[in-house]
Amino acid sequence: MTKGKAVTKTNVTLTIDKEVMKETKAILASMGLKLSGYTEVLYRALVDSKKKPASDLYEGVAQQLYEAVKPSFRDKKVKK
Repeated sequence: MTKGKAVTKTNVTLTIDKEVMKETKAILASMGLKLSGYTEVLYRALVDSKKKPASDLYEGVAQQLYEAVKPSFRDKKVKK
């Protein structure tokens, strides 16, 4: 993740509980996110954890996800 370098991608195979994956895909789809994009944000946070305090990481992950979700989902009011 060096600035200025071309980004190359790799394929990853994960084994996840079938029901968890089903629910995760539905939630991400409603947010307009792809599983790969969401996973990359989490992986980047893990790599950043070597040099940033946890509080900064959580804020950074939340901000990246907020920016990635589709505006119609972002603008929804949360029911209490």
